[in-house]
Amino acid sequence: MILRRLLVLILCLCVLGTSVAWSADDGSMSVQVKQSQVRTAPSFLARIIAILNYGDRVYIVSRQGTWSQIFLPSAGVKGWVHSSALTTKKIVLKAGRPMSTRPPPATNSHWPARASIKKSRVNIEIITRT
Repeated sequence: MILRRLLVLILCLCVLGTSVAWSADDGSMSVQVKQSQVRTAPSFLARIIAILNYGDRVYIVSRQGTWSQIFLPSAGVKGWVHSSALTTKKIVLKAGRPMSTRPPPATNSHWPARASIKKSRVNIEIITRT
């Protein structure tokens, strides 16, 4: 009897924990590809109405097969995006290291070589440094 009550208690806690986790999700997703098109209908043939960039946050309105109807608050656009372009992970873009200020390599740093063409044959001889 005690084992049964303990099992019911554990099951209730699991269900409660799952519902709390779902309610914490605000339905937003991030774009996980370089660019994705927002379309008027869930089809690759539908008209493109906006472009999403990597890391953009969108809100899911509904789903239909492999398509998600989204709302992009920053542009006020509502449309369809293929679900493969979206992820539940929050993508945060960070600035990278500054580019090196070192000058480009000298143009005369190539390997010395001789080339000759004889009757549709190309001979290339690379002269190595010793």
